[in-house]
Amino acid sequence: MLGCSGLGAGVPLIMRGRSARPAAVGGRVMLRTLDRYIWMIVDALLLLAVIAMVLSIGLQVVSRSLNHSVPWTEELSRFLFIWTAFLGMATGFRQAEHPRVDLFVAMLPPRLGGLLVYLTPLCAAVFFGIAGWYGYRLMIQQMRFGETSPAMGLGMWLITLPVVLGAALAILGSVVSVLLEPEKARAATSEGTEGAI
Repeated sequence: MLGCSGLGAGVPLIMRGRSARPAAVGGRVMLRTLDRYIWMIVDALLLLAVIAMVLSIGLQVVSRSLNHSVPWTEELSRFLFIWTAFLGMATGFRQAEHPRVDLFVAMLPPRLGGLLVYLTPLCAAVFFGIAGWYGYRLMIQQMRFGETSPAMGLGMWLITLPVVLGAALAILGSVVSVLLEPEKARAATSEGTEGAI
């Protein structure tokens, strides 16, 4: 919203006054809010998948002990494991908690090593962009040919979907973690530098 008259004419209202904040801060707050909701949904999906996997495996154990194995429990637990692996991997990128090999960073001067904070999301974007693209192509092929799982008859595209979602979320998580929490990303890089010296 622009001011109408006086000294503030043409200056965005959010820029005027002591309590005003730059538009970039407002964008960052909105990004942070959107980021929080996305990862709350991912965490809820992870929780549901883990609970369903535990129940499925429990049912499999009990049914086998009664000499009446339920055939779909093994397949369901495998599919849920795939979902938890890829969504959990993406969450690790968002939290910047994946292990790093920092031997190369330790050999660089601190300023140059600090720039490598931005190399991680770039490499993640390239790698997961390729993985997500090929996963997407496979998913479309599975949908087109109507491939289904043997025991449950589920569309196999549902099993490839977490590869695509996980890749997209890993890109999003690694980029947003550097944008929203650059101090944490720099600290992770500098910890390796200090520990190696």
